[in-house]
Formats: sequence, structure tokens, C-alpha cells
Amino acid sequence: MDICISSKDLILSSDNLILLVDEMDAEETIGKTLSQDKIILNAALMSKWLDIVKEPFPPGKGLLTIFPIGRYIAVVARKSIKEVANMSFFDFNLPFETLKLVFPSNTVTQMIKVQSAWNNYFSNDLDRVKLSRTLTPFN
Repeated sequence: MDICISSKDLILSSDNLILLVDEMDAEETIGKTLSQDKIILNAALMSKWLDIVKEPFPPGKGLLTIFPIGRYIAVVARKSIKEVANMSFFDFNLPFETLKLVFPSNTVTQMIKVQSAWNNYFSNDLDRVKLSRTLTPFN
């Protein structure tokens, strides 16, 4: 399934960047997608905000990219070229130590480093990133 959007539907609602996920909690503190179409679309949208997201599937055996976007720490992971990638978003206020049950400790350590650095710059007033299951823009 291809996701096609026109320039008028750029998923940029006012000053908000809307990122697509398949699952998220009610508080929107954690979101995740395994949909390759959503990952590619999210990466394309984020690349307008960030210089580091250029290509979601670089050549090689695996991929792990961790970076801040809005109030989230984004994690893009794929163990091998044959495996489906996943993209997850974690509110930077979460206690990342608890994620050691889900991620390897070196990944959690990197997430904590990003969280620590981002805490010096982030303000709730600057939060413009929203998670959504649909392409419906937010008001």
C-alpha cells in the first residue's frame, strides 16, 4: 500500500508535524509503527525539520538511529537487511531506565544520552510534534 499525499495535505497542520504510528498509548507518550510506508513518510516529513533523517533504509546489515524530534526520542531500528524496520517514539520525560526490559542496555544508554542533551534545549512551548494513527490533520 502506497501512502500518497498532496502538498496541501502535507501533514503539517499549522506549525505541527504529525507523525504516523500504528499503536500509541492514550497519553501519547509512546508510539510505534512497523509499516514501511509510514516509516518512509515519517522520515520524509522529519527530513524537512532535521538534517539527520535522509534515508530510512541505508545499505548494510542493520540500522539503529536515535534522535530527538519535538517532545519525543525517535528510535528507528532494523536488525538485518531482511528484517522489517520499526519506528518508535518515546516522550523524553519517560524514565528510559525502564526500557531495558524492551531494548538492549546499550540502546537505552544512547536514548538516555539523547534525553539528557535534549533536556537542556526542549520546552513544552516548543512542542510541535504529534502522533496519529491517521492522516487526519490536527487543529
